[in-house]
Amino acid sequence: MGFEELYKKAQYTVFTPSPIAFRVNQICPEIDQVMMKAKVTEAAFLTAWNPRSELMENQVNNLAQNRLQNELIEGSLPYLFGYGEDPQGTWKEESFLVLGIE
Repeated sequence: MGFEELYKKAQYTVFTPSPIAFRVNQICPEIDQVMMKAKVTEAAFLTAWNPRSELMENQVNNLAQNRLQNELIEGSLPYLFGYGEDPQGTWKEESFLVLGIE
């Protein structure tokens, strides 16, 4: 199974007062509500963990994720914390739902 299929089977979670879980290519009304509240029509779920699907040590991933967060802050891009994970629990990556980004 290729990486694209693994990512489609993964579950993605965004932290709001009630966490929102979603999957690729599935409609998620809760994410739509978050976007409407933020007055945006686009969003992206991003991570700096394991670039190009190459496993990195947690320390490297955490540094990269902190850099990404700093770039979001510097760019005044609103975001929510989240993570993506394999349903079997073989991987989990910290992530951001960035609001108002293409």
